Amino acid sequence: MSASLQPGFLVLHAHHLESLRDVLIHLLRQQPLAPLENEVVLVQSNGMAQWLKAAIAADEPVGLGICAAVNMTFPARFLWQAYRLVLGEAVVPRQSPYDKAALRWRILALLPSQLGQPEFAPLSAYLRDDVGGRKHWQLACQIADIFDQYMVYRGDWLLDWQAQKDVLRIAVDKTEVAELPARECWQPILWRALVNDIEQQSSVL
Repeated sequence: MSASLQPGFLVLHAHHLESLRDVLIHLLRQQPLAPLENEVVLVQSNGMAQWLKAAIAADEPVGLGICAAVNMTFPARFLWQAYRLVLGEAVVPRQSPYDKAALRWRILALLPSQLGQPEFAPLSAYLRDDVGGRKHWQLACQIADIFDQYMVYRGDWLLDWQAQKDVLRIAVDKTEVAELPARECWQPILWRALVNDIEQQSSVL
């Protein structure tokens, strides 16, 4: 029987995701949790979650032969739940207002009030003749996905946009900035509208 897993913090770097995947599967095999406990694995996309699940479920010795009781979740969602556990359910709501599922509906509600601005011309052109509202919903889902990715990878952009700096920081040197392409100037405007909407709702609650 393997020794119990000791508390600690371990950071592993690899140039290939496959190497990190193999380490994860090795740890799951050598340090299984007790029955009815769930493994929690933080991932950065749904595609990565499905890829890991398939790898874990692969036949031995590559995988474990089954993928069960493994909870794949996003870092932001995991941290939000950690805040809720520490600060209490009365202080922190069950779901973050910035959760992607919530953002979809909020964006859908905000779009009509934003489309009259000249920066939103590309979106207005796409949504023209959308009688049933299907395009509005599809676009809201796509935008929510984009903003969710920004929160994971480019939080510096969002902070700049909230500070009325409609620029893009360069990844290599974050002190260097680039102008937003004309077709993308609606993004910081919509992000600020989202933040204001969330803050107003929070103050009412």
